Amino acid sequence: MKISNETIKRELYSVTQDIIKLFNLESIHDLGEYIKNSIDNGNFEKLLQLYVEWLGDDTTDWIQAVYQYNQADRDKLKQDYTPQSLSKLLAKMIKCEPETVYDVCSGSGSLTLQIHKQYPNAQYILHELDDNVIPYLLLNLALNNVNATVINGDVLSGDTFKVYYVHNKHIEQLDHYELTKYDVVVSNPPFNLKNNGNKKFLKHVVDHSINQGMIILYKPPIKDKEEIKYMQHLLDKNLLYRIIYNPDRLFTSTTTITSILEIRHNKQNTSLYLQDCTYYKSEEIRHQNGQFGGNSHTGRTYHKKFNCYDDEHIERIANIWRGPRTIEWSTNQIKAEEIPSNLMNISNPIGLLYGDSDEIQKALDEKQKALDEKQKALDEKQKKEYQEAVMKMARALLSVDLAKEEMRKKLITPERKKAKWIIKCHGFPPEPTTVCSECGFDRDFNVRARGFGKIKYCPGCGRRII
Repeated sequence: MKISNETIKRELYSVTQDIIKLFNLESIHDLGEYIKNSIDNGNFEKLLQLYVEWLGDDTTDWIQAVYQYNQADRDKLKQDYTPQSLSKLLAKMIKCEPETVYDVCSGSGSLTLQIHKQYPNAQYILHELDDNVIPYLLLNLALNNVNATVINGDVLSGDTFKVYYVHNKHIEQLDHYELTKYDVVVSNPPFNLKNNGNKKFLKHVVDHSINQGMIILYKPPIKDKEEIKYMQHLLDKNLLYRIIYNPDRLFTSTTTITSILEIRHNKQNTSLYLQDCTYYKSEEIRHQNGQFGGNSHTGRTYHKKFNCYDDEHIERIANIWRGPRTIEWSTNQIKAEEIPSNLMNISNPIGLLYGDSDEIQKALDEKQKALDEKQKALDEKQKKEYQEAVMKMARALLSVDLAKEEMRKKLITPERKKAKWIIKCHGFPPEPTTVCSECGFDRDFNVRARGFGKIKYCPGCGRRII
């Protein structure tokens, strides 16, 4: 079985098809059950070997990408898995040598995998509600040699369904696991949950962390009163260390703009750091073939553009680089007495980041105007390219029609013209050649229309044929 192994420009649809062929599946939706059966039947190591051989030198987390595109529950569970650059950033933000790391709402394990690269000897505990993603999570941990405890359960209610232990690429099921406190807690919970869901996740991170807690939430302003009240409680207790305002279009399946809240339990001062990274970003292109429609769609590779943090961005943000403030970059340290009471209601804290400067506001407006003009020019270019493609296709179709007409003219012989005339006059095609039983005449019978009927007769003997 030949499977593509291009590591430079692999795209999602072809990777999905490769995995289906690799494990002989009927559909990609069968992969989770296949992983479960491999664990139960003792064939998990063979599964790992097959996947590693296919993956080659590719470092892309295709486990996350395939699950998110094909099976993630956006409606009910609000699943938006953590982009790799955000996972790298949170891993770099850890400022202690953690012995234990707790990943809340772990999904397919993106945050844990990046932290494990820096702290391979730590003990990892991952908590995930969706039992459909658990097999993918276990596979990802084993592939990356992460020793971890995986809890399949509801963080908010405290209900636990199953517990797994991954060790040296082996997976076993445990009877029970009791949560405690951990050196570092990270989380990318579902966004915009009802019934104070975001506050509950934030509180869970704070309550279970010893040194640091980091959570990805939607960008302020925060509308929930209970959430605002709890944020103020964190400020009063001197637990909130910094807020990072992320750029838009970081996530694959949502346009929600996010922020990162960092909790520190042993702060050396009462200040709060604000980092505006709205324009501090790079762009990456993800390749994906069309899956539905005609050949013009399925045979085409789409190049989707997303924002991300590159390595330089991550290094500066994680270490709170205090370079000169620019439109792209600004970090400000606010003293406790200067923190406004409505901080969580401010969507763009320009005054806090840059000072009350009209020049900065003007520069920001100009920056946004330039971005809008750039986007408009790009849209015009894409529109022009689309129109040219449509005209090219129309010309091609017209040339095909002309060629068909020429071919039709060449095929019209006198016999075809005669048959066409008979059909036009009598409403039926000529009968096939028949031999008269009386005189043996072997040519086509003549046809005459009389009244409402049609009478056939032999030209040789004149015998009427009924």
